[in-house]
Amino acid sequence: MWTKKIGDEWSWRPTVANGLVFLPGDALKAVDVEKGSTAWTLDPAGRRGFDNPTVVDGVLYVSDHDDGVWAVNVRTGKRTWLCDELDVDGPESFRRVGSTLYGATGSVDGGIVALETRTGKLRWTYTDSKAVGEPWQVALAGNRLLATHGHEIYALPAV
Repeated sequence: MWTKKIGDEWSWRPTVANGLVFLPGDALKAVDVEKGSTAWTLDPAGRRGFDNPTVVDGVLYVSDHDDGVWAVNVRTGKRTWLCDELDVDGPESFRRVGSTLYGATGSVDGGIVALETRTGKLRWTYTDSKAVGEPWQVALAGNRLLATHGHEIYALPAV
C-alpha cells in the first residue's frame, strides 16, 4: 500500500494509536496508517533524537538520546512536558497508574523511573546497580509494580 524510509542504523517497535504509526529517530514522526503521509514531525529541540515511543491513555511518551522523557499530544505532535532530571538512562517502555507514569530503561545500568503524568516531575528512580546484560521490564498488578532485570523480579509499591 505504501513504503516510507525510516532510517539506516536504528531499530524500532511499531507503536500505533489514533490511526497513526509513530517513528523514532533524529525527529519523531507520526505517519497516517492508511495513506503513509506524514501527519506531524516533532523536532528534538537541540537534543539527539528519539527512542521507541509508547502511547498510554492517549498520550505519547518517548525518551530522547539525552535521557529525557517527553509527553506528546498524539494528535498534534506538540510537547506537553519534558523531564530531563533522570539519573538513569531514558526509559524505553512505559505503564501508567493514576497520576504516575512508570518507565523501564532498556540499558543494563538503568532502572525504573516514576514520573508525575501532568508535569513530568520525577518522583523516584529504582535500580539494583547490577550490570546483567538484560533490559528492565515493568508490569502492573493492582497496587504493585513488578519490575524484572535479568534473573530477578522486584515487587515495588505502585504510588
